[in-house]
Amino acid sequence: MPELTGTAVLILVAGFVFAFTNGWADAVRSISTAVSTRVWSPLQAVLLAGVANALGALFGSEVARVVGLSILPPGPDAPPVALAALFAGLLWVAVATASGFPVSSSHALLGGLVGAGLARSGWGVLATKGFKLVLAAAVLGPLGAGLGGWALLALLRALLGGQPVGLVHRWLRHLQVLSAAALCAGHGTSDGQKVMGVLALGLGAAPVLARSEVPAHVRLTVAIALGLGTAVGGWAVVRSLGVRVLHLDPPSGFATETSSAALLLLAAATGAPVSATHAVTGAILGVGAAGRTGIVRWGLAGPVLWVWAVTLPGAAAVGYALVRLQAVLP
Repeated sequence: MPELTGTAVLILVAGFVFAFTNGWADAVRSISTAVSTRVWSPLQAVLLAGVANALGALFGSEVARVVGLSILPPGPDAPPVALAALFAGLLWVAVATASGFPVSSSHALLGGLVGAGLARSGWGVLATKGFKLVLAAAVLGPLGAGLGGWALLALLRALLGGQPVGLVHRWLRHLQVLSAAALCAGHGTSDGQKVMGVLALGLGAAPVLARSEVPAHVRLTVAIALGLGTAVGGWAVVRSLGVRVLHLDPPSGFATETSSAALLLLAAATGAPVSATHAVTGAILGVGAAGRTGIVRWGLAGPVLWVWAVTLPGAAAVGYALVRLQAVLP
């Protein structure tokens, strides 16, 4: 590990806090289906998700490369930009969470990075490959998870429709242990790499990222923070998506987890910065659309979708303002 300056330590601390917050707010959602279907108790779910989330963050580097190399060019301006992105993400998540909305932490971070980059490098940031990937992932991620959840639930019902309901539910509850763990690991590798990319950018580790590697101290910082954040997560966030938006039975829970996990793991392998929150919520809505009429509580889902739409530009505005504020401070 290279020698750490005061600025580097501040970046790592901010990254740890952000990753902790991400684990607390986002990863708990990824096991809300297992809680809703009573596969795990809330305590079991939070603890097991913490372990799987931390393990997932130990693998993969493609998303980190996109975030750290393809949105902003590395250079002497990178440390303040990275700090502004992290603080913008934290501020946006804090306000949204305090207001009761399940915001995407990773999209708040990416929005903060784009806004900070605009303040430093100008409008050219919006023409970069990385920014285009962020926009594409924001649209295609939840859509893909939703279609996958809808198709998988329809397939399960076609294949298992003639079996006793109690037997099917028992089978799928056992399978949900695996699908929930895979979803948590997918969250760890997908959202964790976004934080790693910002940290690597701020710490001047572009040459390491270019070799498809993440510095070990950066990876461990994020993995530990994500795991701890998930382990102390609250039942209130689990309940907001797993119970209040949609009442899930085991087939619905399995379809939601499997489609979300598959999308996140595929996206992480290809470098697409898909949000775990968007993937899970998209899958929940897709599964609900394949189920009984009216099963989705659109009165709650509507505000969630609205927060999705404003998170990227809102966090970008905060990141932009923070960089401008740095410029005028002594």
